[in-house]
Amino acid sequence: MIKHCCKEIGFFLEEDKVRISYNNIFREYSIELNSNATQLIYYCPWCGSKLPKSLDDEYLNKLEKLGYGDLGIFFELQELIDIEPNNEWLVERTINMDLEKSFSLASLPDELTPNILKKFKTDKWWKKE
Repeated sequence: MIKHCCKEIGFFLEEDKVRISYNNIFREYSIELNSNATQLIYYCPWCGSKLPKSLDDEYLNKLEKLGYGDLGIFFELQELIDIEPNNEWLVERTINMDLEKSFSLASLPDELTPNILKKFKTDKWWKKE
């Protein structure tokens, strides 16, 4: 269970009544906008606490240092979704992905990201250190 800064943000993340989300891989909080985009937030909307720093740069740097720097397939898939969101092959291959929202490496099946260690598809990469 993830410990958030206050009960309210935890409640609204679980209830899915407010368009706020938490990315445990990058340790980021964001608000979903009407345009299917997201806006990172840096302070809790309920208690005003400063939220943890995003780890997205550290994530990509660590992958690169481990020799997993070529993330071209991820960006190619993102472009394909942007160009042709109803592509049946892509829908079939990306099991739990919501095509209306952005996605991360964690949402891709293992066969599409064979070179990425499993721990980098969860929050284990930063919790173990």
